[in-house]
Amino acid sequence: MLQTAERVVFEIDGDVITAYIQLQYSGTDPNFAWVVPVPEVPEVEVGVGARMFDVLEAQTRPVFVGQAVPTAALDIGTGCDGGLFGPSPPPPSLMVRAVPLPEVDVWAKATVGPFEYAVISAARAEDLNNWLAINGYQVQPGSDAIVQAYLDEGMKLLGLKLAPDAGAAQVEPIKLTYRDSAGCATIPIRLTSIAAMPNMEIVTWVFGPHRVAPENFGMVTVDASLVWSEADYLPRLAEAVDGQSSGRGFVTELAGPTADLSARGDAALEGLLSRHQYVTRLRTMIDPTEMTEDPAFTVAPELPDVSNEVVLGGAAFNVSSGMMFGVLLLGLGLRRARR
Repeated sequence: MLQTAERVVFEIDGDVITAYIQLQYSGTDPNFAWVVPVPEVPEVEVGVGARMFDVLEAQTRPVFVGQAVPTAALDIGTGCDGGLFGPSPPPPSLMVRAVPLPEVDVWAKATVGPFEYAVISAARAEDLNNWLAINGYQVQPGSDAIVQAYLDEGMKLLGLKLAPDAGAAQVEPIKLTYRDSAGCATIPIRLTSIAAMPNMEIVTWVFGPHRVAPENFGMVTVDASLVWSEADYLPRLAEAVDGQSSGRGFVTELAGPTADLSARGDAALEGLLSRHQYVTRLRTMIDPTEMTEDPAFTVAPELPDVSNEVVLGGAAFNVSSGMMFGVLLLGLGLRRARR
């Protein structure tokens, strides 16, 4: 099964963090599974906010203004085999090995919607991965070192798999809610590096009191003077990320008050709009070799609003201006700014 995109919506309410995660993929796989690092045992819900992603996309994606000029856009590829919380690669046709009974702590096991899930931790990644494999969760080959790093940081791992009576077509958005003592969250992309395609796209929305900015990734701008048609935009964005931040940066495509958005009848989005006064949309294209750190975002109230209007052949995109929500075209980390 090939993952084609990843979209994540985050919100922070004090030390409570909520992540809505949507995978887009082609094909079906009865062995579909996710493995997600989490700081503590989350509340897991399925199928919440499915329509919200499309409503947000329609109102916040870049709006291209001006005469479009046909150009030969660079083929950067949009498919991917991995994602922020992406599916594991298919298992080998045959795997035989004798392993000792793994020593793990099982913090939770349950079934929600079409998924079975477990939250576990261990001192050793080998034990944790062995437990996942024994219990029917796909394990990414070569993931021990990355999993060990998460365990050493005090993280737990949430494994999700389709229940025996569920089909891959039933995979729905996942909502995770948990507490984080630091009041922050991250996009755990280090595991993604094992099974990701080049130039994997990440799109995320962060709802909170103010605009957010990358804390440990670069702030990137797209030179609109090089964008002569809508087809030019993503190639120029990828070039800007590579050139300005060595492949580890985000473009702020929109930042402004949530009052300019409409829920359009979606209950999940209506709740977000009522609880938060500001939204930031960010996008990047990233290669697996660049996924060495999990990106985080910090509240940056000193930064101006960002319009999602892109003037074709115009000035650099991502400069301060009033907001223009268009009806045309991921975790995650929201951290209080240090004083």
